[in-house]
Amino acid sequence: MSNAVLSLSTDQRVGSIGRTGTGKTFIMWRLLENQPNVIVVDSKHRVSWPGYSLTSDPSAALLAKRVIYRPDPETGVPDWFWIRAMDALHERGGGIIYCDEMPEIATPNRMPRGLRTVFRLGREIGVGVWWSGQEATGVNNTAIRQSDILLLFLNHGASDRDKLIQTCGDMGEAAGMLGFYEFMVFESSGKAYDPSDIPVYKYA
Repeated sequence: MSNAVLSLSTDQRVGSIGRTGTGKTFIMWRLLENQPNVIVVDSKHRVSWPGYSLTSDPSAALLAKRVIYRPDPETGVPDWFWIRAMDALHERGGGIIYCDEMPEIATPNRMPRGLRTVFRLGREIGVGVWWSGQEATGVNNTAIRQSDILLLFLNHGASDRDKLIQTCGDMGEAAGMLGFYEFMVFESSGKAYDPSDIPVYKYA
């Protein structure tokens, strides 16, 4: 197991993929602990982190420094929210929009226009988009392709691994052999990995 410290920057696009119960939300919470400006979009209404305010009002979510926004299950996230959230974080000096369960927000082939804009322009103004999803086949293709970092947790489904292999190569296949609370880190920067020695991280 790797003892390296995983360090991510505010303006990055970071995805986390793996079956439920493997620790995706937990690791995101830990990685976001030291970030001063975070908007969590909690579409499944399950995230509860200390130090975060909670709201179902999208306008109110733009005013808090660390907030969990739970959108209406019927209407979802209004499209205007994404651009305004990006602008609000930029005005505070940068920050992160974290989408817990991306498949609740975007289908594999369609992403809300506003969120697509944040993926495209956020980095230029210090705003990152972080997200998680249980199955690669349910995650938006743009989200996977445009992420700078992918945290790969246990993924049993052959079709899910096939989709990951298209982006992550051997790591996508190795995701089927991980234990609980283990994950691998794929960097889209073109870093070369030795297929026989892919580092696996584990947390207690």
